[in-house]
Amino acid sequence: MLARFFKKSEPVSFISLLFILLFLVVISFFTPPPISKNLFFILQIISVFILFGFMTFLAGFIIDRNHLTPANYYAIVLFVLFLGLFPAVFSISKISFSHLFVLFAARRLYSLRSKRERLSKLFDSGFFIGISFLIYPQSVLYLFLVYSSFLIYLKIIDKNLFIPLLGFVTPVFIYFAYCFVFGNETTFFYFSELYFDFDTLKIAPFDFLIPFSILILLMLWSLFRILTKIYVFDGDDKNSIKLITIHLTISIFILLSNNLKIEETIQYLFFPIAVLVGNLFYLIRKYWIKDFVLYSLLLFVFIWPFVQKYFI
Repeated sequence: MLARFFKKSEPVSFISLLFILLFLVVISFFTPPPISKNLFFILQIISVFILFGFMTFLAGFIIDRNHLTPANYYAIVLFVLFLGLFPAVFSISKISFSHLFVLFAARRLYSLRSKRERLSKLFDSGFFIGISFLIYPQSVLYLFLVYSSFLIYLKIIDKNLFIPLLGFVTPVFIYFAYCFVFGNETTFFYFSELYFDFDTLKIAPFDFLIPFSILILLMLWSLFRILTKIYVFDGDDKNSIKLITIHLTISIFILLSNNLKIEETIQYLFFPIAVLVGNLFYLIRKYWIKDFVLYSLLLFVFIWPFVQKYFI
């Protein structure tokens, strides 16, 4: 029943999804129970809901506008449920804003399949990744996604390859100029310093590993099924799957090499995995399998915070 309800993109589906997101945000703030419930606490909940609600809308827009899944609404539902798997992501943090600007860049990159306004799209994508870089330097690796989309969708190598670099340099130069004028060059170099640490999973908490395992299993299942049934998709859809796979690969590398808590940076994986599982659902014809996955995830995200509190 749930799979049929979210099969199509309709206003009632998105409103229902926002209610689920709101409930997940509230749960994340109340487990464990807060020390005080004042006005600031309420404003925090509202701010986080607005941020991730907008992020959800943006992810849905990218998926629907660029046909990243074949006419179904499952990917955006899964995006929200993946957020619920990891309640620690629900915060106003630099990773959340970095991820938001990566999605802005992705919005322009995936639309290159239309081959219209390609110069402005290449500049904009580089510009947004430049802003994301200033927030979290490791996100500079998404420049590989820009050039991958250039080669996959446009299939040419010409002088336009420099346009994303120009877009990337623009916000970085503006911020450097600001720091230089006010004598804060050291601040610029501190915030733009790249640091890679591949010991991330060694310090991941135990209660993180269970939802992480669920996410990885869904990713592997999707990749295996899609790659073995790739002939089902047409040319443009195949190109999108290639690009979303590269998107996923870059996100995994950033996740494993980050110098922050993995509970925060995990959100870089949600969009590409949600799209892949959405395509997996397209290949699955039996609704009971889709329902089982969706109901299991929904049940898990609502119960898991209480299990963490009382049993782990």
